[in-house]
Amino acid sequence: MSSVIGKFITYSENEFSLFIEPFLKVELVEELKTFGDLSLLIRKPTINMIKDVINIRDLQKESFKKEPDSSKSVALAKYCVPRFVLYGQPGTGVSVILGQIMCFAGREKWLIFPFTSCENFLEPSNDIAPSNEYHYNQHRENFVGDAFDFPARSAEWLKVFLQLNRPLFEKVSVILLFYLPDFLGFQSTIVCAFILKVFSENSMAVLGS
Repeated sequence: MSSVIGKFITYSENEFSLFIEPFLKVELVEELKTFGDLSLLIRKPTINMIKDVINIRDLQKESFKKEPDSSKSVALAKYCVPRFVLYGQPGTGVSVILGQIMCFAGREKWLIFPFTSCENFLEPSNDIAPSNEYHYNQHRENFVGDAFDFPARSAEWLKVFLQLNRPLFEKVSVILLFYLPDFLGFQSTIVCAFILKVFSENSMAVLGS
């Protein structure tokens, strides 16, 4: 795998738009599409992280086979989510690395929870509403004070999540549970319709009120 470091890999238009484009800045996407060349440089951090993720997955698989389920420490090791930090000044290619890793995860049919831009969730915005009683009761043990939701940003995140995981969802049967009132405010019906389009025909939707 290390033999590809420093080389360019050309992605298909479908893979690029599905897995990589959500992580890149608009200017870079426009530049690549203008020249009609969806090629990106493979650098060492990309390869290192992919190797580490594969090794962790293999170790977790082995732990399920060899270790007793009664051990709390073993159970924690099995189910914990590994965390990596990619750091660098703006323009050094961190977003490109994230996109390439997501493309690998998508090819492997892994479930992706994308946060393509944390700035969208940290910047002040009018997209805020008091959390309804249903959500508040779910999480009230974890905080003190009032709780707030971000309906529009949550809806946008959910669309990206479903789009990135479309290849996986099309191959599985899923039972969908929707709590419609105030779930995503006025966008709940639109989002639910979008979700139903993503999943296979074998999936089932259950709407609650």
